Amino acid sequence: QSEAASEQAFANIWLHNNHLKIDGSKISKSLGNGYTLQDIIDKGFSPMDLRMFVLQGQFTTEGNFTFENLQAAKNRRDNWLAYAVLRHQTHDSLSDDDRKNDDNTYPSLQAAVGAIREALFDNLNTPEALRLVDEAFAQLDHQPLSAIHRHGLVELLNAIDELLGLQLLTS
Repeated sequence: QSEAASEQAFANIWLHNNHLKIDGSKISKSLGNGYTLQDIIDKGFSPMDLRMFVLQGQFTTEGNFTFENLQAAKNRRDNWLAYAVLRHQTHDSLSDDDRKNDDNTYPSLQAAVGAIREALFDNLNTPEALRLVDEAFAQLDHQPLSAIHRHGLVELLNAIDELLGLQLLTS
């Protein structure tokens, strides 16, 4: 209808997603149970926290918005932001770059980028993509900073921002 009225392409891809409920109920103006983005910001959450919340569910399944679920999404994003900050604390040198790429004792973050893309190519499986990011970041736990391949971390963060739009590199 929009294209017929405006004679302009409205979208190249159309995706129908399942419903989002609030506290298990249909969102309804008459029930007054909807929230605006400003309501969410006023409660201390960011638009990126809401984005993380939406990405945690498969678009084909019904979602349930609660502030507890939004807090869990915020916690996950905050955790990822803590990993993103590591890029400022690590450095690669020419002598150890190849060793970090080829040695299995170093976390392989670059491999995660391909796996995340594959998950998204599989019917836009965002929950799986997020699980893969969690798994990639978990490789960094208990690692000395010298074992973290900075270039691989930055590539992973760039891919997350490009594919999921979570703005991790703005931290």
